[in-house]
Amino acid sequence: MANGSVPAYVAPLQPSKTFSEAITQGTQNLGPLMAAAARNNLARENARRRQRDQNLNQIQGYNTGGWSQKHRQIFAEQKDLAVNAILEGSPMANTILDNLSVHYDFFNNHAKDVGADREDYVKGIEQIGSLDTEESKFTGDALQILQHDREYDAGGIDTYTVNPDGSVSAVYVGAGGEALGESGDILGAPGINRQGYYTRDFGPQDNVTPEEFAALYRATANDLVNSNVEPEEIVRRIKADMLDRYDTSKVYSASANNFYSDLEGGVIDFKNKYVDEALKYIGTERLASRAGGSAKQLSVDVIENRTRAEITQEELQKYEKFADRVGPTPDAIGHNYVMKQLRKELVLPNPLYGQEINPYRDSEAIKKLKDSPSIKEKITSVQVFPGLGILALKGGMKDDYLIDFEQPNEQEQDILEQLRQAMNDAYEGELTLQTLFDPDRAIRNVSYFEGQAEQQPAAGTQAPVNNDPLGIR
Repeated sequence: MANGSVPAYVAPLQPSKTFSEAITQGTQNLGPLMAAAARNNLARENARRRQRDQNLNQIQGYNTGGWSQKHRQIFAEQKDLAVNAILEGSPMANTILDNLSVHYDFFNNHAKDVGADREDYVKGIEQIGSLDTEESKFTGDALQILQHDREYDAGGIDTYTVNPDGSVSAVYVGAGGEALGESGDILGAPGINRQGYYTRDFGPQDNVTPEEFAALYRATANDLVNSNVEPEEIVRRIKADMLDRYDTSKVYSASANNFYSDLEGGVIDFKNKYVDEALKYIGTERLASRAGGSAKQLSVDVIENRTRAEITQEELQKYEKFADRVGPTPDAIGHNYVMKQLRKELVLPNPLYGQEINPYRDSEAIKKLKDSPSIKEKITSVQVFPGLGILALKGGMKDDYLIDFEQPNEQEQDILEQLRQAMNDAYEGELTLQTLFDPDRAIRNVSYFEGQAEQQPAAGTQAPVNNDPLGIR
């Protein structure tokens, strides 16, 4: 065997690994890779959750104050859609968020533009004359602005659908809420994109009443009275200025033509008639109330310095109870009694009670007012229309509380009793409601101007001397 070949070396066989051992070894080799993947997954999850929270915070932070009620309702549905998409991890989430942002800007810019118009409208109501021009007069009032509010809250559309991607499809309506037979994306709705939700309501400046004309001169008249200028001289000075103003401004001539259009222009001098009517509203006597007179003197002042009052059929139509009381003539004439001495407030029905509260637009004071069935008012003057049996209380917020003094209901009876007590306190019993309601007694107690005509004796007779103007004796 020494010269024979050397056999090759054969390594001893290693024992085979079991299946379990092979799995364990593989897991150990994959560990670093799996750990890295887990860290990447965690980072992505953290980023996703941060983005989700940011998106949710953004959604909750949108301010919809001053928006149209319909727009606020739509946006709330869009927000709900976005929140659900984010929480569910929907692939549409980003698209919905984009649409949410676009619609927020659209609705919010609309609210800002309209809000400025509404503020101007409110200014015109609260600051009388602030929006008037020489040619036009602001005619808006609280009822009209409530109508504008309802139109604005309707949102310029009828029915709508919030789509799965957050866009909004709507049925379009016109400016007055009328159907247009069109529909499409809400961003193109003509009823939203139009201007003038709170278009100021103006009327031609041809309706300045003689009383309103006279109001321009009351301060001047008071100054002349306090300077002890004789009534005739006060009338002369004011009338001269009135005639001059009438000639230099077409507002008053247009108003006179409007008021007296049913008269024959060739026979009636509209200018002098208009000015003479205005002069009836100018007090020229030095009243006892200004000189600190007695209660009896003050009550005489109320009667002797009454002015002309007028109520129209249009005004009465607002009250179901009085709608048919004017009769064949369009207007009714009565007497206006200024009662500056009244101090006690009357508890009267609140005209705003029961109206819907707008939580975004109404102040706290208005909200409280709308929730109260009654309101306290200080009455500044009383108007009596003997032929109609109507008493109108003037002053305060509503400025025209009409009462049936001939057949008062329970509520009206309570108000009349309050007024009776207030007058009794102010005039110590020298002036009563019965005095105001008696047309025969009131007609023979007249102001300086009305007295010139009403106390003129008939031909061949002598006017009786009234030594008891209040009928006390």
